[in-house]
Amino acid sequence: MIWTHSVHDLQTFSTNLNNIHPTIKFTSNYSFTSIPFLDVNVSLINGKITTDLDTKPTDKRQYLLQSSCHPKHTKRAISFSLVLRLRRICSSDDTFTKRTTELKTYLNKRGYNLSFLDQEIRRVHNITRTEALGSKDTSQTNQPKRVPFVITYNPALCSVSSIIHKHLNILSSSPHCAKVFNAAPLVAFRRSNNLSNLLVSAKLRNPNQSNQPRGSFRCGHDCLTCNYVTHGLTTFYSTGETRPIHHHIDCNSKNVIYMNAIVVTNNT
Repeated sequence: MIWTHSVHDLQTFSTNLNNIHPTIKFTSNYSFTSIPFLDVNVSLINGKITTDLDTKPTDKRQYLLQSSCHPKHTKRAISFSLVLRLRRICSSDDTFTKRTTELKTYLNKRGYNLSFLDQEIRRVHNITRTEALGSKDTSQTNQPKRVPFVITYNPALCSVSSIIHKHLNILSSSPHCAKVFNAAPLVAFRRSNNLSNLLVSAKLRNPNQSNQPRGSFRCGHDCLTCNYVTHGLTTFYSTGETRPIHHHIDCNSKNVIYMNAIVVTNNT
C-alpha cells in the first residue's frame, strides 16, 4: 500500500490492527525508497512508481535442463514465459533489457542455446507491456472440441501431429469416427518413467486382493528355510503386543524381516 501520512500514524495503524483479535497478528515493513511485494520490487523515483524484478538470495534458478527428456515446445514455453514475466514486471525498457541479459546467462548455464534464447526474447519484444498486462480471452467457443490423443513422450518419436493430419481422411471415411473426430485429435504427451518411478514404489500392496491365506507358510519344496518357518502362523508377538500377519509369507517372499522366536508348548 501507499501511505501518505507520517511514520507515527503508520505505526499507530499497525498497532490498532494487531489489537483487533488476540490470535491474528500483522507484520509490516515500510520504506521511503523501495519495498518488495512478492516477486516485484516497487520503488519511488522522482515521485513516480517504478517496478523491477525482486529475487530472494535463496533463489537458485533451477530451471529445466535443456537436456531433460521433455518436448521442445515445453522448453520453448519455459523460455518465453520467463521473458514475458519480465516484460510484465519491469516498468522500463532499460530494466527489461538488463533482466533479460541476466536470464540468458542463467538459461545458457542450463544448456539452452543462445540463438534459441534470442529468438524467444525477440518474440516478447514484439509485445508491448500494455498488451502483456492486459487480460487474455481464453474462450474457445468458435473452436471445435478436439479429442486428446495421449502418448508417452520419447525423444525418438517422429512428428505425431503430422502423421495424424496426413491420415485424418481415414477417420473421416467412417461415419461414426467422423462424428467423434470432427477435428484432428489433440496430441498430448505424458511424462516417461524417471529413476524415481523405477526405483521407488509409493503404493502398498492391498492384502485383500490376494487369494492366498494370510500368515507364515513353508514353500513346500523342502528348502533350507522350511525347517525354520512356523507353518500356519497368523500372528506374532512383538513389543508387548500380538500383531496379525497381513500377507501370505513363505520361503520365497522378499523384503521381509525375519524374527527369531522360541515356541513354548505344553509338553516342555
